[in-house]
Amino acid sequence: MKEGNYNVKAKTYDQTLKVNLKMPKDAIPGQKYDILLNFYDVPEDNGGISMTTAMDVKICLQVGEYVPALSPEVKTNTTTYIIIGIIALAVLILIVWLIFRKKK
Repeated sequence: MKEGNYNVKAKTYDQTLKVNLKMPKDAIPGQKYDILLNFYDVPEDNGGISMTTAMDVKICLQVGEYVPALSPEVKTNTTTYIIIGIIALAVLILIVWLIFRKKK
């Protein structure tokens, strides 16, 4: 995990903080890691006395298996889905046509 300070201005609400985590290459599926994230409210430097707040968030991460289909790097081939959809539609039309032809 990359350590560092991420500044969030005081009185900021609903801001998304992205945290990048990297699992070791030798991590075993099912292995658990406890991660502690510290958040501190850093007031603006206006002089005088200032108060700050802090919050610790503990997260338990469990190593899972790598699934390429769920990975953001893998793009789905939409052309294949379009071709399969056209073939399925043609087969459906053929079946409906054969059913109505037999009824006549």
